[in-house]
Amino acid sequence: DRGVNIVATNNSWGGGGFSQALYDAIAAQMDAGILFIAAAGNESANNDATESYPANYDLPNIISVAATTHTDSLASFSNFGRRTVHVGAPGEGIRSTTRNNTYSTFSGTSMATPHVTGLAALLKAYTPSYDWVAIRNLILSSGDAKASLQTKTITGRRINAYQALSCASAPLFAVLKPAPTVGGGAPVTISVLNINCASPAGSLSVTITPGGQTVLLEDNGVGSDLVANDGIYSGTWTPSDLCALGTYTLNFSNGQSLEIQVGGAQGSYGCSTAPSGWRTIAGTNLNLGDDDEATITLSFAVRLGSASYTTLRVGTNGAISFHQAEIPFSNGSLPNSSFTTLIAPFWDDLYAAPGTSTNVFWGVLGSAPNRELVIEWRNVRHYNCRSDASATVRFQVVFFENTNQVLFNYLDTVFGGSCTGQDNGGSATVGVQISSSDATQIGLNAPILSDNLTVFWETAPATTADLAVTKSDSPDPVTLGGTLTYTLAVTNFGPADAPSVTLTDSLPTGVAFVSATASQGSCTQASGTVTCNLGTLTNGATASVTITVTANAAGTLTNTASVTSDAPDPQSDNNSASASTTVTTSSCTGVTATSSPTSVKYTPTATKPSRKTIWVTIRNTTRTSQTIHSIAPQPGEPFTIVGTSPTLPRTISAGRSLSLAVRTERAAGLGTATATRPYFTIETSCGVLTSASESRLLQPLQLGGTLLQIEQTSEQLHVEVLGAATALRVQLYDLSGRVLIDQASRASELVIPLVHRSGKRLAPGVYLYVLAVEGKDGTVIHSEVRKLIVR
Repeated sequence: DRGVNIVATNNSWGGGGFSQALYDAIAAQMDAGILFIAAAGNESANNDATESYPANYDLPNIISVAATTHTDSLASFSNFGRRTVHVGAPGEGIRSTTRNNTYSTFSGTSMATPHVTGLAALLKAYTPSYDWVAIRNLILSSGDAKASLQTKTITGRRINAYQALSCASAPLFAVLKPAPTVGGGAPVTISVLNINCASPAGSLSVTITPGGQTVLLEDNGVGSDLVANDGIYSGTWTPSDLCALGTYTLNFSNGQSLEIQVGGAQGSYGCSTAPSGWRTIAGTNLNLGDDDEATITLSFAVRLGSASYTTLRVGTNGAISFHQAEIPFSNGSLPNSSFTTLIAPFWDDLYAAPGTSTNVFWGVLGSAPNRELVIEWRNVRHYNCRSDASATVRFQVVFFENTNQVLFNYLDTVFGGSCTGQDNGGSATVGVQISSSDATQIGLNAPILSDNLTVFWETAPATTADLAVTKSDSPDPVTLGGTLTYTLAVTNFGPADAPSVTLTDSLPTGVAFVSATASQGSCTQASGTVTCNLGTLTNGATASVTITVTANAAGTLTNTASVTSDAPDPQSDNNSASASTTVTTSSCTGVTATSSPTSVKYTPTATKPSRKTIWVTIRNTTRTSQTIHSIAPQPGEPFTIVGTSPTLPRTISAGRSLSLAVRTERAAGLGTATATRPYFTIETSCGVLTSASESRLLQPLQLGGTLLQIEQTSEQLHVEVLGAATALRVQLYDLSGRVLIDQASRASELVIPLVHRSGKRLAPGVYLYVLAVEGKDGTVIHSEVRKLIVR
């Protein structure tokens, strides 16, 4: 106003709190086209969290300067701020003129700031047409990007004078607002710096998720945008609800994104809003003074979280504690380590006048067991407006006897007068803390409250998941010795995910475990119990389990499985399922299998396996041919099958038998073990057999290339030749020499019922028989006399 062309002022100073007068003075300087360049401070502090004035005044003509070293790192003493400190400049070991024509070396943001102020003057001298907006934008956009400043300043840059003078293309996008955490329900200003050299780079939009709201960011000087055409683009977004807490993502139209937290900590208590639930009480006046507290002792207990209390401390400053005696005037974020419990409907520097109705009152409504404790701050003032009798607010807290729910009721949240900055909770903390580490905060120094509002608090409902298990068996009935498969399905019907899902199946004693597989997770078996750890089942998901066993006992087998998880399950009646299976003897009543010997001992060494041959005879007394498909060891047998003679599959004609030499092996290094009947499970065309009964193998004979096998049961004598024989003849005598049986066969097998010519079964006793084997040329290749004992 006096003819001096001031481009910028250098402000290498700081200290003190917010001053409306100073704010207004800097704004007037902006209106006059003057930059206000300020030192960020020398406390190594984050100015985003702890305000440092004048650098932190929210005006677009302010440039806040951090100090850098000669290596372009952030100086150890320098303050910083991702949303509040604009740029770095040299500020460590700086030579400066001092009194008496001397030079000295200094460090501090006070030394960094003049570098920026000098650059502003240089730009104005170089291009006199530049206004403060162009000069500011050139200083901010043309600097050198430095890793040390990327998360410490708005631009992430250290100034570069030459590039500022010659800038042709230097795009810069930086988020100025909001802070990382904002209050729920209150309007949120979104501001970004979007410039290229001296000029604004164009408007953008931002879409907020979840919710999908889109906000246009404009540089028009209207509403939250303070100055038109300065390269700062602004808009306003309001979260859908005061209690819509959580993480939100701001997705800018240029592809950039930013996560912010709406509300503060989220603990065991959640909240919802409702129309006014105001309780009217006459109440008892606690007659509190400034920064005062009083104790209320009840004849009944009220609940908070999982605890019950009969005494509590009520403070003038808009909060209650069941543990701490004092509630200070200086509010803070929740959870707060100074408190075990804190119920904060309006924690601020409030003022009550003793002996007046500007105070805190309490009363009890209702009758046992449904009584309510009401605590009301009635027409209390803010300390900053303590002399203004009309600048008051009125709110209350309601506790309950029969539930741990809490109500915050707000009748009037506007002070007005000289305390508009404190209106609607603008300088208050709002939330519930039930332990030093468990709190939910919906407001911190944000105007989130309104008249006739009720905030309803309750502990989050237990996270429940409805698990159900179903079970089926196949086949049913199953043949003794056959394979039985249990198929189980575990489904989570929600609503929550179910972590650590465990399926337990106790197998009945009549089965032998074979395998268990799951569609997710894994299964183990020990002592007849199958345990499947299925991990987490999300809401609506299903996991399947297949358990395979061998049925070793005839009758009815009942199998029950159950499922559990770490999530509470209120529907326990569907957490278990059973299946009953009928086990029958072989459905092939005319096909039998016998084996010999009674037991087999395996003695492998460390380097050599033990190999044994087990003889199995399968008889087909049906009227149709039957096919023997395969033979496998019974579960638990200590051997593997390495081959059979003859090989399978093999068809047995009606009335005939098949003798199998089953070659078995126990691997080297496994140690001594003994196998016992039933050795095998045999799959046939009419069912499953086990070689459970004894076959009295008298003695296999090796006759050159011919193998002779003779087998006796209580009903018959069975002779079979594997090799070059073409005829068999057996003559059986009693000890007196009388011929009782004389049978011949032109085939390689002869089955002789132990019945003499009269048709009667042979009486128990000792007999002799002559066995003759003829070769292909008709000559007898073997003849011998054998003894036969009939029991």
